[in-house]
Amino acid sequence: MHKRIITTLVLLLMVAVVAVGCGDKNEQAQLPVFKVGYGFSSHEAAFMVAAKEGKSISDKVYLEEVVERQLYRLHADGKAIADLELVTVTGGNQGMQLMSQGHIDFATGSSAALMAAVDKGGTMKGLCPIHTGGIAVVALEEFPANNWEEFLAVVNASKEPIKVGYHSPTSAPIILFEKVVKEAGLSTSGDPNNTSADFLVVDLKDTKNLVPALNSKQVDAWVGPSPNPEVAVTTGVGKIVLDMKDLPPKGQWDDFPCCVLSTSAEMIAKHPRIVEAMVQVMTDAANYAMQYPEKLVAIMVDWAGVPEAAARINAVKYTTDNNDKFIAGEGIIYEALQATDKINDRFKDVPFAEAAEQLFDFSFINEVLGK
Repeated sequence: MHKRIITTLVLLLMVAVVAVGCGDKNEQAQLPVFKVGYGFSSHEAAFMVAAKEGKSISDKVYLEEVVERQLYRLHADGKAIADLELVTVTGGNQGMQLMSQGHIDFATGSSAALMAAVDKGGTMKGLCPIHTGGIAVVALEEFPANNWEEFLAVVNASKEPIKVGYHSPTSAPIILFEKVVKEAGLSTSGDPNNTSADFLVVDLKDTKNLVPALNSKQVDAWVGPSPNPEVAVTTGVGKIVLDMKDLPPKGQWDDFPCCVLSTSAEMIAKHPRIVEAMVQVMTDAANYAMQYPEKLVAIMVDWAGVPEAAARINAVKYTTDNNDKFIAGEGIIYEALQATDKINDRFKDVPFAEAAEQLFDFSFINEVLGK
């Protein structure tokens, strides 16, 4: 009789343990799955920091690694709320294409690509910046200029167009470069037969082609995002001729924005809790990256494959603050897109102040920052 009671208790305990285990598995199996598109530029490094450092950044809202660089569990307020599949993209343009097609739910990438996509009918929204700075013009070592004045002198003295490469037509680097040189009275063209232009701008299709294009002398220079300028310098391929912050007018380009975190209108409508948690994760990761530069360097080297010497001279500032300078910078990008006919559909002749409501939703970052 005594043995029978003990056996019954053991069986009941086993059933309870199995039930609890199944409950945990079922809860995890029922987590919604969302896809995040990101690239390997230094502009997006805070997202890699969020994934790599996880709970070390915050124990309230954080990412838990499930499968390295592939699957992460989003936690908020003590419980898992979603699984995130990571999708690598070549740039903001591809990220917006995938989001328009419903293949990804979040993306890090240039706000210029976001604007171009919404202009053509996309319904995605920018949620917050993820950095400022990190854009430069890089040329071959023998290029006879090291500042804006010398650069202008070289261009004016040249009998043929200076060939300048870029990685995407809707990337902030080429848009801003064209704006600056045109305001200086210089002309650009994508037509190799137009020998009267001051610059022949060359689409190199991807950031991975920037450094090789200098090596092969396909271009005289290129304008691109970090870490490419730093890689070119530290590997002896080229030199930084112009840092974005040094371009005229002085002060306008300091802390200038480029990349943002964006999501679909459907995510905002149906999953606002997930959206706010992602904004919180990015905010905490940006602060962490600035506070612990050595960890940032290690992650850039390990995850993005950036040479350590290049990672150590990274000058990108990580922030999600949608302050007045960010808004003003986005206005400049928007107007440059209009001026170069890269947005000419929904936003043709529409002022930025009016278009901004269709481009951005700052309610989540305002909540996170307590604005």
